Amino acid sequence: MSEKVNIVIEKNESGYLISCPELEEYQFQDNSLDSAFARLQEAITIYMKKADASNNHTTGESILKIVESFTNDMTDEELSQLPTDAAEQHDHYLYGTPKKA
Repeated sequence: MSEKVNIVIEKNESGYLISCPELEEYQFQDNSLDSAFARLQEAITIYMKKADASNNHTTGESILKIVESFTNDMTDEELSQLPTDAAEQHDHYLYGTPKKA
């Protein structure tokens, strides 16, 4: 899994303001950039742990919809090359065993 977090750093007369649009509740103001980064690192670590935990649950989406999301950007030519007997011959496609008659 890959997560992307955008970071905005602003320098003003009070020091440094650091915010992350993905982490709306986290915004840091500090005199020292090092201190602000330390607080930011802690917040991102917490955010990533929560994201990992939430990805361990099922989506509730049907397997058909999940497969459709994988094939949405495929051309007609690519789609025509997919096997039509994958359900019946899954051992062949997964493990290379001979096809069943």
